[in-house]
Amino acid sequence: MSLEKEMKKVAAALTGQETDGLPDNLEAICSFIAENYEGGQGGTEFVQVTAPADLSAAPTQDDFNGLIAKLKETKIFK
Repeated sequence: MSLEKEMKKVAAALTGQETDGLPDNLEAICSFIAENYEGGQGGTEFVQVTAPADLSAAPTQDDFNGLIAKLKETKIFK
């Protein structure tokens, strides 16, 4: 399963939207979450950050870890 598909599931869960109507690339998905998530438990607020560059090959461990760091920075992940 691709990372984009998994992030679309996260975005759908956070925003109540169907995955079919969500963007397909990671940067757009993260932007969608930042723009459409209204908080909830504990008043969590997201900070929009610049997404990692699009890859032309399979992601490396460093690429994946960089994405995880960005998600932590936006407070999507702890």
